[in-house]
Formats: sequence, C-alpha cells, structure tokens
Amino acid sequence: MLFTGDAVSDGASQFAWDAFFDAAPELLASTPGLWADGNHEGISEVYFAMFAFPDNGQPHRHEHWYASRYGLMEVIVLNDTTIPPSEQAMVETTWWRNELTTVDRTRTQWVGAIHHQPM
Repeated sequence: MLFTGDAVSDGASQFAWDAFFDAAPELLASTPGLWADGNHEGISEVYFAMFAFPDNGQPHRHEHWYASRYGLMEVIVLNDTTIPPSEQAMVETTWWRNELTTVDRTRTQWVGAIHHQPM
C-alpha cells in the first residue's frame, strides 16, 4: 500500500490515529505500506512515534524522506509538504538524485516515487 499523506485530520491527535487504525485492523496489520508525510500529519511526534521509516542518512530529517526496496521495486518517498522549500531544494533533492544512482537496475526493475502534493 502506498499512502500519500493526510490519513487523519490532525496528525498530533492519538485519538485520530486510533480511529484510523481501528477502521481497518486486518488490512493495516497484514499489508506492507509506505507512507509519505502530508500536511495533516505535519511534523508530529505522534505520527513519527507510530511508524518506523527507513533512515535516509540525514540526522535532522532522517524519516521525512526515504527509499525502500520491495521485491523488484524501489519506492522513493519524498516530502514536499512539511519541510522548508529551501531544504527540499538542496538537501532532499541531492539525496534522491544520489539514491537513484545507487539503484541496481539488474535487480530492481521498477522505480517509483510518491509524495503528498498534487502535480
């Protein structure tokens, strides 16, 4: 499952997250998922406490953008919502460009990206 953000209206509300997970417990417990940070999740301690995202090597924003390989696919999850545009332009863009150069296309046939903002 690829989720592009805004799972709840207030990412800082544990009550909202509990209601979200209670709505589909079997699906959410058995289906792998990758999540992009949306404006409603924000930079919330509650949001980041519930998920363990892969490290991207950036100590200040280590879970705000990341990549994950699943079988023959790599998914790059970008944050285009909750970080300052200058940081996105410099740090995140440098990171995803480097990430693309590390993909072994003989083992990874598919590369895709998700993010929150519409085109």
